[in-house]
Amino acid sequence: MLRGMGKNRRYWFAYFIIAFSICVAYWPTFTGEFILDDRPLIELNPYITEFHSLQSYLSQEDGVSPTGDKKDYHTGYYRPLIYLTYWMDYKIWGMKAPGFRTTNVILHILSCIVLFRFLLMLSNNKSLALWIALAFAVHPVNTESVSWVTSRNNILVTFFSLFTLYLFMKSQEQDKPLLIIPSVVLFGAALFSKEFGVMLLPILFLYSRLMIHERTKLSEDLIRLIPYILVFILYMILRHKTTVSFDWFLERGSKNIWEHVFFIPYLIAINLKLILLPFNLHSFIMHYPNNYFNWNTISGICIVLVTFFIVAKCKINKIISCAFLSFFIALFPILNIIPTSAVSLISMRWLYFPMAFLAPGLIALNKSLLGERKFLITSVLVVAIGYFGFYTYILNMNLWHNEKTFFQQELSRFKNTYYAYGYALYQREKNNTKKAESYFKMAITGYHHKNASVFVDYSSLLNDTGRPKEALIYLEKSRSLPKFHTLKAEWYSNMGTAYFQLENPEKALPYFKLAAAYGPNEAINWANLGAAFGALGRYEDSIKTLKKGLTLDPKSIEVMKNLVITYTRMGEYKEALDIINKMPPCEIETNQHLKNLLKNVKLKLMNLK
Repeated sequence: MLRGMGKNRRYWFAYFIIAFSICVAYWPTFTGEFILDDRPLIELNPYITEFHSLQSYLSQEDGVSPTGDKKDYHTGYYRPLIYLTYWMDYKIWGMKAPGFRTTNVILHILSCIVLFRFLLMLSNNKSLALWIALAFAVHPVNTESVSWVTSRNNILVTFFSLFTLYLFMKSQEQDKPLLIIPSVVLFGAALFSKEFGVMLLPILFLYSRLMIHERTKLSEDLIRLIPYILVFILYMILRHKTTVSFDWFLERGSKNIWEHVFFIPYLIAINLKLILLPFNLHSFIMHYPNNYFNWNTISGICIVLVTFFIVAKCKINKIISCAFLSFFIALFPILNIIPTSAVSLISMRWLYFPMAFLAPGLIALNKSLLGERKFLITSVLVVAIGYFGFYTYILNMNLWHNEKTFFQQELSRFKNTYYAYGYALYQREKNNTKKAESYFKMAITGYHHKNASVFVDYSSLLNDTGRPKEALIYLEKSRSLPKFHTLKAEWYSNMGTAYFQLENPEKALPYFKLAAAYGPNEAINWANLGAAFGALGRYEDSIKTLKKGLTLDPKSIEVMKNLVITYTRMGEYKEALDIINKMPPCEIETNQHLKNLLKNVKLKLMNLK
């Protein structure tokens, strides 16, 4: 009993070292902001501010706003557990980015602790298990998963998968069959966190065949997996019902499949380089090379052949065989054999999951090399972990801290023009119109020349700065580009606004009608439609339309302003004044147009008296 308590104390010291190292390396993230996808999927997403039914969470497709239309847009990603964790974050922290980021750090700590215990179980060497767990804990490649809130799925799937494998192995080694129950539950949690969890099935089989001390028949190993397979089938049924992903994936994966297979070694080589030689890390936007034979492709082929040759010989530690094979299995989802909606072939966040399964191989290699080289190996590990931790701190401070630092690093240092569109939106939000316009143009001539969103947002800026003719040019360029449901509403709205500014309400009217049809829950669409009816002298239609907009948003200044204009045109100045009096005084004080409306209405009322 006392001996067990002593062991637990030693483990708690290891846990403290892991947690402390992570907190130091990730210190800047505790003051960070929401960035990129964090904003639409968390900060501006009303879905996560309320608790929903189990059915509601199970019917959510990741990357598609739960409040938006699901008919025109699919990502193929099914991770329903993620939205539940966002809701829990909101209840704990409120809508504060540092709180959400803190949760990511806590989950990362837990993931590293489970990794440590798993390594300890395999190697029975606490020092080496701690060193390798620390290397994973502060590895700079993992900063994208930990500091970017919406990359939480990578941490969760890894945490649940490691815990699943740990309990699975423990149940077999210590003859505790009941441990299979929590192991299967955790496997389900891994699947519902991210589709990477599917790769745990072959990994479980691999460890069962190679690592269980008592040699068993193949059929017995497969029987052990039956509960996991049943959970997997349930997951696939729910996934298909939500994402229609089978047809979607097959359609995308049917083109250039042999090219994708040929470049598997190329992607393996790039991913290994990010793990073993981490430098110049950022948010990569990488595509296939122009030529089939290059250094990365050839080195990747050599790495794959050497690895499988070593494994086939079976003369080395079984842990190494399991680790390297598990690593390649875990890499499968990111080798682009079946394409996804991702814009890049390489991403740091995708390595969080496979790198955890590579760790046992690293610990076995170090253990076999120790002997008289103990001081040398320890020194190398200390230097590597020190470099990893320092680099992680720098990335958290200068890249992942907020959108300003992120966009400046990507565009200025790494010349990554993919993010020109994001930076244009950021500059527009900060009212830096000239900078926003230059980056919109960069985006249109670069990566986003076929992205309707950038044309729509740029045309909106042109309308706001009084250049409707230019807005129409860019809107026409994007007319034939694919648009999901809500984007169609914005496109029609911008077309109508441009014609309305050109004093052609008759031509604007049909566009405003379509905008309201595609975006019926947006008050601004009814405000614009009501304004067009009023400009055409259809006052009854105008009042009816604007009142509908007011029911959607009783505080909409745009709707109230257009109501005042219509009532004024009708000569109903008292009604117009009543609407103005409902506006916040600060809005009238800072808006010259509203000031003029108020002055005109009061003057008309005085003349009537």
